[in-house]
Amino acid sequence: MPEGVPQGSESSEGSEGAARSGAASDDVDVDRWSAELRADATIAERARVAALRRQATFDLTRRDVLVDLAERAAPARLVVAGGTRVEGTVVALAADHAELRTATGRAVVPLATLALVELAPGAPPPTAREEPRPPAASRTLAVVVAELAEAQADAVVAVALGAGPGGPLRGRVRAGGRDVLVLEGPSGPVVVALEAVAALWWTTG
Repeated sequence: MPEGVPQGSESSEGSEGAARSGAASDDVDVDRWSAELRADATIAERARVAALRRQATFDLTRRDVLVDLAERAAPARLVVAGGTRVEGTVVALAADHAELRTATGRAVVPLATLALVELAPGAPPPTAREEPRPPAASRTLAVVVAELAEAQADAVVAVALGAGPGGPLRGRVRAGGRDVLVLEGPSGPVVVALEAVAALWWTTG
């Protein structure tokens, strides 16, 4: 050992160097641990979002789709049993039907006959709702038909069993009952069961 150097100095410097090295190692370990935690949190968040999206798709119903269209006032094409297409904007969702505004007036599509909903290009996909808006339960298809009968409105009726050789039924709504409507056509009155109505539309002023 050189003269004049205290005996414990070298040992002290060595201890301090080891301490500094250990502290640096601890800092590296903490940084690595923090980075791993952040990565795990990111992965967990992505998995949670993906799970929510899958759940929203799984729980999706026709009513969710129609409510979404009505709230966004988005145009759509509704295809019903028998292949009839009704184009317009969904303006209301009632207990048993959707009401649309069309280029020439209004239309009604019973939910029971709805087969396809074609959205506009680029439209966002609809998702399920935790608390869907309650429908206007008092306004049923029978109520709509009764209003048309009171106004003696001219209407077009597509039936789910096929429209017959002349296409959809056209005429004036003369009467509406609990489960039927009476249409005055060119060949005389026709009684149509409401459960067979696939779509109903009429012109408004």
